[in-house]
Amino acid sequence: MGLRPKEVVTMKTQDRVAGIDDVHRVSVRVVNAKDEVESMNLDVNRIGPGYYKIQHNHVVIGYIQRAGHLFVALGGTRSDRAEEWGQYLIWDHAAAKLLRQSSLTNSNQ
Repeated sequence: MGLRPKEVVTMKTQDRVAGIDDVHRVSVRVVNAKDEVESMNLDVNRIGPGYYKIQHNHVVIGYIQRAGHLFVALGGTRSDRAEEWGQYLIWDHAAAKLLRQSSLTNSNQ
């Protein structure tokens, strides 16, 4: 007890992720390897039912696909070549995985 997972602290949506091809900005706060909270802005683009392209500074860092009650983090810049990096019950955790694996935070995994 008392240990903090190196996961997302919270996600604050500035817009609701809604229609296909609409891009929405979300702010994700993550705890990095130095136990500091970093806030990262992500652009989320719904490209299909339950399928989202995730970008940081106009660079694709991966995709999140909803599969039933799970959110699957898919790493890669192309959706047809993206590899599964993990399955999560919370969207925020899938986004955190993409951030960590893309080396955009100071986290070590």
